[in-house]
Amino acid sequence: MLAANSEDTNSLTLGASIECMHTYSLIHDDLPSMDNDDFRRGLPTNHKQFSESTAILAGDALNSFSFYLCSRIEKQNDSGIHKNLIELLHFGGGGPGMVSGQVMDLYHEKTNEQSSENLKIIHSLKTGALITATLLMGNRLREDYIERENLIRKYGEELGILFQITDDILDEESSFSELGKTPGKDSAMGKLTYPSMFGMEESKNLKKYHQSNLEEIAEKLKEPEDKVFKILPAYIAQRKN
Repeated sequence: MLAANSEDTNSLTLGASIECMHTYSLIHDDLPSMDNDDFRRGLPTNHKQFSESTAILAGDALNSFSFYLCSRIEKQNDSGIHKNLIELLHFGGGGPGMVSGQVMDLYHEKTNEQSSENLKIIHSLKTGALITATLLMGNRLREDYIERENLIRKYGEELGILFQITDDILDEESSFSELGKTPGKDSAMGKLTYPSMFGMEESKNLKKYHQSNLEEIAEKLKEPEDKVFKILPAYIAQRKN
């Protein structure tokens, strides 16, 4: 059994914290008042399987539990770690990040104001902010976190863009069995996406461009455990769901 203050336990606890925040966001994103999705990962969404009130409360519980898990991190001689982790999670998953991105996404869905700048801002907040926070939170567990912070932040921002472009392409080209949710829904709802803004061919070119950027950044991360940063861009770009 892992010791209560081991690095492995901290990593698993932090991973669980972030996944609680992520799962809350999916449950709420699927609600009728938001993206109104009936399926997620091939199964009925929470509000469809149970009820809308249950889905809202489940999301609320997961959101607060993610911060509680941050408080369980134990690192000797590091009194500022909880403050830093909670701030990062808030800026990624709270009002300054993911929530603001969702607000803007819903607003532009109704107004149909098409611009590349709006697209960039929406997805840097709705998708990229939590991805960036995730990487920075993991980095915060390291002793040398300050020296690596700017590079990790840049990597997270680029990864968020790559993830969203891939997601938008999959929404247009994949089937329900591949996605586990309703394909073509974003375009049907008039959402601002990379294919709607740039077309499919240019979106695929942008995907290659950001994948290349990530691979260049990954080359600057030299530690043995950094090999995941070299593998991740291709994995994200080639994913099927």
